Amino acid sequence: MQTQTHALLGAWLFGRRDSTLMMAGAIAGAAPDIPMFVIVAVLAAQGHSGQQIFGYDYFQPWWQHINGLSHSFPLWGLALVTMLFMQRARPGARWAAIGVTVAAAGLAHGVVDFLCHREDAHMQFWPLSDWKFASPVSYYDRRHFGVPVMIGEAVLGLAMAWQLAHWARRRWSRALIAIVALPYAASLVVLAVSTVRAAIPSDGAARQAAAPHKLSG
Repeated sequence: MQTQTHALLGAWLFGRRDSTLMMAGAIAGAAPDIPMFVIVAVLAAQGHSGQQIFGYDYFQPWWQHINGLSHSFPLWGLALVTMLFMQRARPGARWAAIGVTVAAAGLAHGVVDFLCHREDAHMQFWPLSDWKFASPVSYYDRRHFGVPVMIGEAVLGLAMAWQLAHWARRRWSRALIAIVALPYAASLVVLAVSTVRAAIPSDGAARQAAAPHKLSG
């Protein structure tokens, strides 16, 4: 899924309508992707093209291990168990509630990626194993249900953004949520336009379809 979807999901699932927890959930939901953005920025500054970055560099062992670290089920799971234990020991501690939210949102990011990544799957059981699960579903590849997944993600993103905006108390928070929601609306428009264009035959195809009819007349 897109990084902003992970952020919205972390805030929506674990924010509990609390502005601080929603912010913590949003940041932690996006956190596993932060190393990727840093790496892309550094490589782009060094002159690497987008094709080279995502077609070659991304699959190098050093980057795959960084992805495994940031998306690790064992590490995020250990963090969640630890924070739940701390929350149980200190039920009124604000920091413990924030810690649980952060760990849960980070783990949720990993679960969603586990289900929606195929060729670009992560080593999500690192450091225990470097095994990758190549999901039959891709969040972008049209050959593997990419279109329905993109539509579902856009609809879900808009729904979560609307609900979070309703819960938000500050105008700047609502404005930020609205900005985050814009790509979902844009993607739905693009998908709709591409679908309509695909359904309309080209001039050449139309002439070929009409030719037999003219001959038979």
